[in-house]
Amino acid sequence: MRAFLIPALLILIGGSLAVLAIIWLRSLQQRNGATRDRVERVLSAIGAARCIESVRLMSDLVQRGAGVELIGAWERIEMPLLQAIPDCPPDYKVELINALDAAARICPRRETSASMLTMRNSLLA
Repeated sequence: MRAFLIPALLILIGGSLAVLAIIWLRSLQQRNGATRDRVERVLSAIGAARCIESVRLMSDLVQRGAGVELIGAWERIEMPLLQAIPDCPPDYKVELINALDAAARICPRRETSASMLTMRNSLLA
């Protein structure tokens, strides 16, 4: 009887770890999918809406501490956001400045962070 107890416990623990790994990977995949959806929402927006959606995207990524996801998102939204800045409402320019500053602080890549700060500084002038 004891000879079956240890292998049964090992199988039970291994199965539990596998289930936890699957749950964790699915949640990670859903988060990445949500970021992709938010980036697509920014890219499909026009004018002032693009500025507003960019603020929402960056604020969400900063709140989650998703610096690596922020790099990929910034690479896709930087130029479209730059084109939308003249249409950005004055109230949201302050929000955009704050979002860019916070995003630059958590961004792990120096070049991307510098790009965000350059855009932020251009809005301050």
